[in-house]
Amino acid sequence: MKLRTALPVLLATLALCGCLGNSGSPQSPPTSVRAYGGDAMISVTWSGSAATSYWMFYAQDPTLSTSNWVNGLLNAGIALNPSSPWLLCNQVNNPNPTTQFPAMYFTMDGRTGTAPGGSGSPVVSAVARPAGGPYPGSGAPWTPGGGIGVTNGTLDGLGYVPVTTCGSTGAGGFPPAGLFVAVGSGGMLYTALLQPDVAGPLTADQGNMPLSWTPANLPPGFQADLYAAGGNSSGANTATPGYSVVAVGAGGAILQSSDGVNWTQVQSGVTANLRGVSVYDVDTATPVFVVVGDQGTILTSTDGIHWGIQSSGTTSNLRAVHCDTPSNTCVAVGDGGAILMSTASPFTGWGQVPETTSKTNNWIAVAYGNDDANSDAITLQLGAGTPTNAAALSSFYGGFSPLGYTYSSNPTEVGINTTNETIQTWVVVDAQGNTASLSGAGSNSSWAFGSIPVTGGASIVGIGYTTRFLALDSAGIAYANETGVGTNWTSTGYAGIANPVALKSSGDGFVALNGNGSNVASY
Repeated sequence: MKLRTALPVLLATLALCGCLGNSGSPQSPPTSVRAYGGDAMISVTWSGSAATSYWMFYAQDPTLSTSNWVNGLLNAGIALNPSSPWLLCNQVNNPNPTTQFPAMYFTMDGRTGTAPGGSGSPVVSAVARPAGGPYPGSGAPWTPGGGIGVTNGTLDGLGYVPVTTCGSTGAGGFPPAGLFVAVGSGGMLYTALLQPDVAGPLTADQGNMPLSWTPANLPPGFQADLYAAGGNSSGANTATPGYSVVAVGAGGAILQSSDGVNWTQVQSGVTANLRGVSVYDVDTATPVFVVVGDQGTILTSTDGIHWGIQSSGTTSNLRAVHCDTPSNTCVAVGDGGAILMSTASPFTGWGQVPETTSKTNNWIAVAYGNDDANSDAITLQLGAGTPTNAAALSSFYGGFSPLGYTYSSNPTEVGINTTNETIQTWVVVDAQGNTASLSGAGSNSSWAFGSIPVTGGASIVGIGYTTRFLALDSAGIAYANETGVGTNWTSTGYAGIANPVALKSSGDGFVALNGNGSNVASY
C-alpha cells in the first residue's frame, strides 16, 4: 500500500476506534452532497461549515457506510478534510453499471477536533462515462455553450490551452480547466475559459458546463483570416496561468498572447497560409510550438514569438499537426497522403511516413490516444495455479484491474475490467472518413488503414481523444472508436450542433463549433 493511501486509512482507523482521544464532538454531515460522472472521473460537491472537518468515504458498493468502508468493499477509499469540488480521477468509464461493474458510491460525516464522525450523509452515486456520445441512463452528453454571435464572416478553427487536468492522481485531482480559442475570417478571435471554481465542467446532471465567449483585443487593423490556435500555460491556476498562446492564419500571419486577452502580431518569416498548431510541453518551462501550413511549411518556436523555418521534405499543403509529450513525437498531415513525423524535440528533422506515400488522401486532422479507460469484460480461462481472488488476479495479470469477477466450473472463467490500457495510437483522417492509424507508437509497427461510416454526403471536420477517439462530421454526427483502428467506428448520435466546422479535445472532454458561433460541449 502506498504511503499516501496508508496514512489516511491509519488515521481514519484510529479515529473510528477512538484511539486519538476526543478533543471535539461529532457533527452533522454536509448537506447537498452530489456526485457527477465525467470522462474517467467523478466529481463530488457539497455544502458545509468551515468549522467542521468532513471526511468522505467511497466504494463500489451500495451498502457503503462510514463504518463498513474499510471491510473489504470494492475499490474503497477515504478522503480526509476534502474541499468541494473533489474529484476522483483515473476511473473506469462504465455507462451501464452492473453487479459486476458497479457505480461508485459516496457518503460523508463531520466532526470537530479528533472526535469520531457523526452520522453519514445519504449515500449518493455516479458512474464515469466517456464524453461525446449518448448512453442509456446518462442523458444527452452535449450541452450548448453561449453563442459567439458571428455577424460578418465565419469561424474556422478551435484551439485549447490546458491549465489543469484531472490526470492520474487518483483521489482529489484538479477540476479540468483551460482556455478555448475560436478563430475565423477577418481576424475573428474569441476565447472561453473552462472554469474550475465550482467543479470544472462536472456540475450539471449531464456532467457538462456551458462556455461563455469573449472577443479578444487584436492589433489595430489586423484582418487576416485565422485558421488554428494553440498554446501552453506555465501555472496550474487560472488566476495566474502564465499563458503563451498563438493563432495562425493566411499569408503567414501569427498572433501571440500572454494572457489570452490581448494579442500582438509577430513575424513568421513566411507568406504561406498557416493552418495548424500544436505545442510539445514536456515541462512548462521549455515548450516547443509547431506550426504547419501550405507548401510544406513547418515552423517551430520555444516562446511563440520567435520562429524558425524547418525542412519538411514536401511541397504538399499541410493541414494539421499534433505533438505528444510522452512519446516525444509530432505528426503533421496534409494533402496528397502526406503524413510527416518528427521524433525528437525541438523537432527540426521531419520525415514522411513510408507506408502512406502511395496514398492520395487529403488528410485534415490527426490525434493521439494512449489511456483507454473504458470498461471491457474479458473472459479468461484460468489454468492450474492461476489465482482465484481479485487481489491476486490484479497482480497476476499486471495491467488488468478486476472490478468484479465470476466463476464457472471447469475451466474457471473470470470477467475483468481493464483500466487505462496503453494503446499508444496515432490516427489521421480525411474528409471522406478514411483513416490511417499507427498502434504501439514508438515501435516498428506499420500504419494500417480503415474508415469511418460517414453517410448522407457529410464530411469529417475533426477528430480528438480523451479516453477514446471521437470524430465529428459536418452533419453533427459523432463517431467513437476505443482504439482508433480499422472500421470499428460507431455513431454516438447527433451532437446537437448543425454544420460544425471544428472539434477540439481538452483531454477531459470535447467542444464542437460551427461557423456561426454556435458551440456545444461534452464532458
